[in-house]
Amino acid sequence: MHGQMGERAVLIAVAVLAWIIASHILALAQFSTQTMTAIAIQSVFMIVSVFLVRLWMRRTAAYDFVASTEDEFRRVSWPPAVEVKGSVIVLLVALLAIAVATLLIDFAWQWIFKLLGFLTLT
Repeated sequence: MHGQMGERAVLIAVAVLAWIIASHILALAQFSTQTMTAIAIQSVFMIVSVFLVRLWMRRTAAYDFVASTEDEFRRVSWPPAVEVKGSVIVLLVALLAIAVATLLIDFAWQWIFKLLGFLTLT
């Protein structure tokens, strides 16, 4: 059981990413993504990707890394929900303040360049 949850999570993530990558490759090749052939290509790409990652993860170093990462997440002391909510609020307020400051600076430079004649708005 040691590391199986982490291994499954990695394999699911690889499967989803492989499906997305295959669909983008087919879209770039202007291949109709509605056909059964496109779905078959995506499925094969996904299965091969998961198989290759599973082979890679069976190597000792990769498997040990995923297992130790999962164990480390179990040992972490997560903050209480109230603290997380407070941190998120502080983050959003700071993000909003930076966005407003950037907008004001942009308007100021626009006004300066317009005043100097470098910028003409239509």
